[in-house]
Amino acid sequence: MIRRILSLALCIPAIATAGPVIVDLPQLPATHDAYQPPTEDSIPRPGKAPEVTDAQIIEARDKAVAAMLRMQQPSGAWGSHKQTKGLNIAAPVPGAHYAFTCATTGLVVEGLCAAAPDTPEVNAALDKAEAYLLDRLPVLRRGRVETIYNIWGHAYGIKGLVALYHRAEGDEPKQQKIKEVIAGQIDLLKRYQTLKSGWGYYADHASQRPDADPTSFSTGTVLIALAYAQSIGVEVPDEMIQNGVRTILRSRIADGSYIYSLPHRMAPRITINRPGGSLARTPACNAALAIHQGADTIISKQEVIDWMDRLITREGWLALALKKPIPHESHFKTSGYFYYYGMYYAALNNHFLSEEKQEFYKNHLLDLLLKRQEPDGTWWDYPLYSYHKPYGTGYMLTVLALLAPDVVGR
Repeated sequence: MIRRILSLALCIPAIATAGPVIVDLPQLPATHDAYQPPTEDSIPRPGKAPEVTDAQIIEARDKAVAAMLRMQQPSGAWGSHKQTKGLNIAAPVPGAHYAFTCATTGLVVEGLCAAAPDTPEVNAALDKAEAYLLDRLPVLRRGRVETIYNIWGHAYGIKGLVALYHRAEGDEPKQQKIKEVIAGQIDLLKRYQTLKSGWGYYADHASQRPDADPTSFSTGTVLIALAYAQSIGVEVPDEMIQNGVRTILRSRIADGSYIYSLPHRMAPRITINRPGGSLARTPACNAALAIHQGADTIISKQEVIDWMDRLITREGWLALALKKPIPHESHFKTSGYFYYYGMYYAALNNHFLSEEKQEFYKNHLLDLLLKRQEPDGTWWDYPLYSYHKPYGTGYMLTVLALLAPDVVGR
């Protein structure tokens, strides 16, 4: 079951864009006892939403799409290992880079399918990217036994393939092929689900099933991707989902923050686990819980509103990490790569709210984000080889479509 926000009156087979795909979202309770926020006046509230025009959104979208068309690799993928800096995160070759490339390509594909205009150039780029994902995702594995970046490739690969599934409407053989590859990604995610229930990407010991400490956000990322797979009829083992949900619940603090990873339960009030450190994690974790708990979710509308308010009013605080080359070197141990990740899932969270609230947060978020577009049309937050511009822009194209589906993609 899915809900599609369409900016076109008709659904036309094999077009580049039909708006963002959103899984069915449950009706949230107004409040819930599981959420115990601090006093009302301790949560900053944004003022009147600034006006963002359709022309501004379309101009930003067009610049971003043009950048992605320029940056596509001959293989059909986006991003590569070729741009290094003085300090590079551990990325065993070639497996880690296959993971980064598949994840980046999945994000760009999702963004183009959601927001790009229906042009021959965009469709040609998506055809090449589709061929790449269908070829590379089935053979994607971890880089080394202790480095499990492939979970990002599987998760965002699924998101991209679900978008391509809808793009292929009317072509049943292609849709079946896409579903088969997605089913394979689910099997791999099951294999790489840690012995501690969720998903993480660094393991301490060599084992067939990783002993990695699961992180709240990577577990949320995977759970949301699995919901998208379910939305097109691909089966996901219930035990796999429930283990992931359990990990997020174990990571949750009553004020709506989520600890970084399970060992942080021993130090839940260090800075990265406080609201300032959880700004970009909470939207993903809340969405994952709400989607998979359904009508019994502990996530309330008031919690979503409070954390949207926090994200908007403290955006400048989170942005202090932007483009810094060392992970976790900013305040509250945040990293640059938190930024667009958080905005991407915040845009999804916006759909839990009333139309009036959606419009309010749409304008606030767009006002902040359009200003951060680079002169070359991209958005990026952390220098990661040459993956950062495509993945940041992929996130943002989907954000534009989620926030303004009646403007982009028409």
